[in-house]
Amino acid sequence: LPPVDWAGLAMDDSTWPRVRLPIQVAHEVIANGSGIRPQNRDGATATLLVRGRFEVKNPAAVKSCRLSVDYVGGVVVTVNDKEVLRRHVPGDKPGLLALAEVYPKEVFASDACDRYAREISIPVALLRTGVNVVAIEVHAAPYPLAAVKAFEGAGSCWNPIALFSVQMTVSPAAAAVANVARPTGIRL
Repeated sequence: LPPVDWAGLAMDDSTWPRVRLPIQVAHEVIANGSGIRPQNRDGATATLLVRGRFEVKNPAAVKSCRLSVDYVGGVVVTVNDKEVLRRHVPGDKPGLLALAEVYPKEVFASDACDRYAREISIPVALLRTGVNVVAIEVHAAPYPLAAVKAFEGAGSCWNPIALFSVQMTVSPAAAAVANVARPTGIRL
C-alpha cells in the first residue's frame, strides 16, 4: 500500500508511473463459492490510486471549481487531502482495500456498468496558491456469486474496476494554469 499521506501535497509522487486514461483492469472470473472479492486473488486490483496536480494562480479569483469522473466500481476524490466526493463506497473512511457497493442484479446481465459523477462543485476554499493535488481512489465492485456463475463458460464479463475520465474546470479559466499539455520552459 502507498504511504498514508498518498493523497496529500507533501507526498513525493516522482516514482509513480504516469498514465493516460482510461484505466481498465481485467479480472479473471472464477466461481469459488463465495463470489468475487478482488483483494483475495493473486494479481487482482482492489483499488486504483491516481494523483494529478494543477496550479492555481490566485485562489481569490476563482469563482467556481467543478469535477466530473466516469468510473466502474466506487470512487473517493480528495483535493489537497480533503474529501470532496464519495460515490458507491460505503463508510466514512474506507480502507484502500474496501470494496465498492454491489451493482444491482440487472447490471450483470448488460454492459451498463459505468458510473459517473458530473459537474460536482468543489469548495473554492480548498484551493491554494501554487500546486494543488487531486487524488482519486477507485474501488473494485464485488461480483455476486450468481453473476459469476452466469459468466462461467461465457468467457467474458465486465471489469469490476475502471477509471474512464476525469475533468476538472475552474472559472474563470485564467485563475488556473491548464494541465492539458507539458508547460513550456524549464520546470523543476
